[in-house]
Amino acid sequence: MSNRFKLDVFLSDCTFENEPDLLRSTLKAGIIARALAIYRVDRVVIYKGRRDKACSELGERLEKLLWYQVVPPYLKRKIIPRSPVYRYAGLLPPLQIDTHVVTDPPSIGEVRLGLVRRRANEKLVVDVGLRSDVEVMVNGETGPRLRELVPVEFTGEGWRILKEGNVYLGFEVIYERDRDIVSLMRSYGGLRIGTSRLGFPAWEAGEKLVSSISPGARVAVVFGEPYRGLREIVDEHGGRVEELFDFYLNFIPGQGTRTVRVEEALVAVLQTIIFLNHVYRSI
Repeated sequence: MSNRFKLDVFLSDCTFENEPDLLRSTLKAGIIARALAIYRVDRVVIYKGRRDKACSELGERLEKLLWYQVVPPYLKRKIIPRSPVYRYAGLLPPLQIDTHVVTDPPSIGEVRLGLVRRRANEKLVVDVGLRSDVEVMVNGETGPRLRELVPVEFTGEGWRILKEGNVYLGFEVIYERDRDIVSLMRSYGGLRIGTSRLGFPAWEAGEKLVSSISPGARVAVVFGEPYRGLREIVDEHGGRVEELFDFYLNFIPGQGTRTVRVEEALVAVLQTIIFLNHVYRSI
């Protein structure tokens, strides 16, 4: 997986705009988080959809609910502060990524996210959800800071910091409260893909798209809002989709519904990108 490209998904802070209450927002966040994890998304960035801050509260809700799901069950109570936002958190589906599915006692090769408690000489004292904290060698390295989450692997004799591997650790959640999608895309250091039913058919652009993705590169996939497409959002912030995105694509040509919800589009778009990458790289 070292040659795999890195997926960044960009969502508007107005993503919950069509949900009437916290319950429906929570259920939607659960579907979104599962899709992000299934396709091994590395980072989800929440951007400012409106020129005013009309959706800032909804954006914070989305940020908190997605972050809640990434944190392993054995650490939730220890690092996530209590908030009314989590009233219906019990309804969220488990992500079941590798760092969440653990055993007690741990099995050899098991990977967990650990919470750094303190440093003792050449060792970190880390909470990995067991009855007592464990020690991890850092061999003179600076190492993670206190309260930071660090991936660790059980070797059978003890724990070590996971340097590399095929283990998916979940997605990072970033809320860019004061930055719109035009600003974010202009400074983005990777391939930029805009999604829209007004875009060019993704299947027809497949070979060109895949040839533009180099191993290890970052790929941004940008979605619109419940009531506005990406072109309208970009226009409001003084940009043009033609100059902002390397590809502006329709991933569901001939859709049977008037609109496609973000949580539905996520699955269709990410699956298509992964599939096209597999097909054209195997030819």
